[in-house]
Amino acid sequence: MQSAQTDSTITFEIPVLSEQEFDSFDDAELALHTWNKQHGLEVTRAHNKKNKLKVIRQRDYQCDRNGKTQNNRGLRENERVRTARGTSKTGCSMKIRLEAVDPNNCAGKWKIIHLNGSKLHNHPASRDPSVHPGHRRRDLERHITGQISSLDLVASQLAVGVFSGGRCGNFATC
Repeated sequence: MQSAQTDSTITFEIPVLSEQEFDSFDDAELALHTWNKQHGLEVTRAHNKKNKLKVIRQRDYQCDRNGKTQNNRGLRENERVRTARGTSKTGCSMKIRLEAVDPNNCAGKWKIIHLNGSKLHNHPASRDPSVHPGHRRRDLERHITGQISSLDLVASQLAVGVFSGGRCGNFATC
């Protein structure tokens, strides 16, 4: 990871998954999320495009720190009253794309395409992937399907303070 400062904005160059082809959309998406988890990043679905048959042929992802907090009530900043809480939104503009190799056969091969700025973030990579809700959610889904142990899931939740102990006092049998 390299950092640079341009126009009073600090940018971090974080490596991304190389452009390659996968046998299916699910394989490509799994590879994308696995790579990001290993490198302290997370992406969320941004936009998609459909072919003439109304089947998704392209899906864009953006950094989960994209955007900023929203003012949904139309208040001015000096009128806003809120409890002190943080946000992970930093306005990061990193994007990456998954696209069907053949737009008319979306059940076939998919490829990863780097968009402009796909390596640039305005924040450093996370030290612990469990700070990203998407990774915790996928870990929970893998736990439910039996692909991850209870101890791994609890460790992931304890790392960010979201595990309350539940009804089970013994971690090994949760």
